[in-house]
Amino acid sequence: MLLVAACGPKLEELSPANLNVYPVKQVAAKEHATIQGSFEDTSVLIWKSSRATYVGAIDGQIETSAVDASIPIAPGPHAVLIGYWVGAKQIPVPVRLDAEAGKKYIVVEEDGPTTMDNLLDSQKANYLSIVDQATGEAVVPKISDMQSEASSYYVEPTEDDSATIRGSKKTNVDVYRAYVVTVDGKYVKPLPGSFMSAPHPDYEAALRLAPGLHAIGVGFGVNMNQSGAFAYLLDVKPSAHYVVRFDHGVQRIGDQKWWTYTLWLEDEKTGAVVIPKTDLPLQKLPF
Repeated sequence: MLLVAACGPKLEELSPANLNVYPVKQVAAKEHATIQGSFEDTSVLIWKSSRATYVGAIDGQIETSAVDASIPIAPGPHAVLIGYWVGAKQIPVPVRLDAEAGKKYIVVEEDGPTTMDNLLDSQKANYLSIVDQATGEAVVPKISDMQSEASSYYVEPTEDDSATIRGSKKTNVDVYRAYVVTVDGKYVKPLPGSFMSAPHPDYEAALRLAPGLHAIGVGFGVNMNQSGAFAYLLDVKPSAHYVVRFDHGVQRIGDQKWWTYTLWLEDEKTGAVVIPKTDLPLQKLPF
């Protein structure tokens, strides 16, 4: 990607990215709730480190406030992308929050147990939750940052009027994908691993959804690697069929070139855009 960018179009020839930023100032001040990340410095003996959680998106719009800023959010159901930092890397998880007026919510991260397996180079699962600041009660229960380590999985409805949603892929040397990873804060059960591969999502499976509002978590990436995630609040219509569409490429953000992933949702039968395109910046390019 970097080599392509080096000989690609000039900055002024690139299309500007549509970041679709969450409109903080447009949320009515009356009766709203707030949500925020958290930041703390930690130290063990002579080692110092920090831990930070964040809110990355709300209802399909990118959230750009500071980690510990109080973000206004209207009462009712929301699809929220929460996460935490590991050095310069973000670990995102899409969840559902049913916000209550006047409540203050905080994103909390908890380290999972250290075992012999993860000491020997296996990834360790950590956990995220959203808590009520006043009571400490978890309003979004702890959810693992690893799909394969979930305590329970999304259960599909069986009613005749159920809708479906599926991901999509494109092959161009590498395989690019966008797929459903959570529904209402519950992971979609991954395909089992083998001696050659770890458990991984069933990227193009059609998942059944009951009509009504649902928080849809979308994962995206190249080959078997997840580059990121996003969160949509989708008003599911009876017997509808939805598909997650995507594009990727280099776009202009300010005076910089960025590699971006573009996501949107379509009605699979009609091709109508159900949720408009959002460009997600993934990597700033040096050329």
